[in-house]
Amino acid sequence: MWGVHDGVSWWVFLVGIPMMLVMMIGMGLMMWLMMRMMMMGMGDHSGSHGTADPDEESPLEIARHRYARGEITREEFEQLRRDLGG
Repeated sequence: MWGVHDGVSWWVFLVGIPMMLVMMIGMGLMMWLMMRMMMMGMGDHSGSHGTADPDEESPLEIARHRYARGEITREEFEQLRRDLGG
């Protein structure tokens, strides 16, 4: 009925080869996506991406707190203030 006598007709290859190519391209895309996701996971984990945290104290504020707690002397605080430009 379909022209198949003792085996598979030649037109089966017209379907099989494109399907094989589609599968290979799909597998390649999946591998590329997995590699890309893994590489993104190996990057900077700080989450800041160049933006400053508004709750983070500046170095000068940290020096002021240390001076207020008595951890550094007045001379050390003044030197830090000059170095930090405050």
